[in-house]
Amino acid sequence: MLVQRVIATKNLVSGQKILIGSGIVVLLQFVLFLLIGSLLYLFYAGQTMAPDKVFSQFIVNEVPSPLLGILVAAILASAMSTLSSTINSLSLTWARDWGMDRWFSPRTLSIFFGLTLFLSSLVPYFLIQTWEKGILEMGLTIFSYTLGPSIAVFFLAKGKAELPVSSFVFSVFFLTSILLTVAIGLGFKIAFTLLIPIGFGIQIFLVQISRFAVKKN
Repeated sequence: MLVQRVIATKNLVSGQKILIGSGIVVLLQFVLFLLIGSLLYLFYAGQTMAPDKVFSQFIVNEVPSPLLGILVAAILASAMSTLSSTINSLSLTWARDWGMDRWFSPRTLSIFFGLTLFLSSLVPYFLIQTWEKGILEMGLTIFSYTLGPSIAVFFLAKGKAELPVSSFVFSVFFLTSILLTVAIGLGFKIAFTLLIPIGFGIQIFLVQISRFAVKKN
């Protein structure tokens, strides 16, 4: 969604305002989520319940019928808009940034990413039987695998020093850092909050090692 918002702006200043405004809105959104979770905890008086079923159980059992229909419709509309913007952003990124529009039409890319998102949505269904924690933490864990290396890429791009390797090798470093982060997270059962600095450190380490090797040669 951020990609769409930035592309819709007229200049750099407008794009910066959009990103800052989006960050503020997302922060307020998460504060609202935390508030709702706290209120649900107080409502159920600390009862033992699966974290993934608290909100759905409250909606089904406590919300009256007219409001229930409106709430379900709002949830479905929000999910559909999010999926639509996600498919559009992924297709646009691959078409423009990766040059895939030379081989694939926009419709083909949209269908491909639609199927990819559908298949990825089945992952929690198969893992939920063995996953001890909530599905929300599962999603945040998967997100943390790529967030650390992505932040490192941003800092390296904003740095004054030039990269010692080509863009292809840098992409290999990025993929390697993600795979190593996944291996460390699964191997040592590390909390998802620690996966971000680990991925960040691996990406920076690989680039610094390559810079040292280039200077030595």
